[in-house]
Parts: sequence; structure tokens; C-alpha cells
Amino acid sequence: MRDLKGVQLPTLTDGRVTVRPFRPDDTPGVFAYCQDPESARWTKIPTPYAWHDAATFLSGAWRTWIDTRDAHLAIADAGDAGRILGSVSLMIDPPQEVGEVGYMVAPEARRKGVASAAVRLVTAWGLDDLGLQRIQIGVLVGNEASRSTAETSGFVFEGTLRHWLLQRGEPVDCWMFSLLPGDPRPW
Repeated sequence: MRDLKGVQLPTLTDGRVTVRPFRPDDTPGVFAYCQDPESARWTKIPTPYAWHDAATFLSGAWRTWIDTRDAHLAIADAGDAGRILGSVSLMIDPPQEVGEVGYMVAPEARRKGVASAAVRLVTAWGLDDLGLQRIQIGVLVGNEASRSTAETSGFVFEGTLRHWLLQRGEPVDCWMFSLLPGDPRPW
């Protein structure tokens, strides 16, 4: 894996969506899509989600990259980089050379390939530019939309991990998907 010291958060695009560092003016967009009950159901975001939660998340996004190598990035419309469509994260465990992708998309941007495009962009960055040896996605069992995103993005289903994650203090099962550097990519 490449030495991550000095590596800046990227701006990536496929011409349709842009994945970029968060900006302070993204607060209204983050706050809005985190009000969605489906987002709360399948993620670990606070509920209820307050303006303060969005502001705190955004103010810490750069710091978490520097401190922990967790890259939290905005998904924006490529034609209007100010129009936020969601978020995508690549959390990296440097000693293991493994990254984990997480994503959330605003309700109005769902079922349009936005999440898959963002996942492909950060996955290519992690494997090709950062030299990760594995990228994984853990999907809460039952979240068929997120499962479809992982599969559409070329990730291989590995199985169900029992009590893998804590969601609001409760252990939950998740489906685990992975992509390795030599695996076929559908993009």
C-alpha cells in the first residue's frame, strides 16, 4: 500500500457524478437527506438527526482523513458540484491494507445509479491509487437496495456475518461483499 502521508482527499468524476471533499455549504444537503427514515433505518446516523449533527460531521470530515485515514466525501451532480446527492466513505485500515466503503444517497437520487457510480469511483481510487489489497462493503441484512449497489459495483458476496455491527447499541447481522485488485470490474 502506498504511504498515505501527504495524500489529499480526491475529487473524482465519471462525468455524471462527482465525488469530492465536503464543503461547509453542504450542510443543508446533508441535513436534508439524513431526515429520511430509510437512511436512518439502514445506517448508524443519529436519530433524530439535527442540524448540529450535519455541521459536526462536515467540520470533522477533513480531520478524520488526517487522523484516522477515513475519507468521507460528498457525492455531487457532475453538472452542478454544489448539488449534493449523498455521501460516500472509504475507511482505511492501513496495517491490513483494507478499506471499507459506506454510502448514503438522498431519496430523490436513488435508483438512478448514483450510489454505484460513487462506489466505483472511490473503489478505483482505493485499489489503483492507494494500493489497497481489499475493499469491502458491509450491508445490513435486509437492505436490498444497498446489496444491489454492491453487486452492481462488482463486489463479490462473501456471506452473512452474524452480529457484525452495532447499530444504536444493538448487534446486527450484515452481508459482506469484497473486491480485490485482480477481480473483474464491471466499469
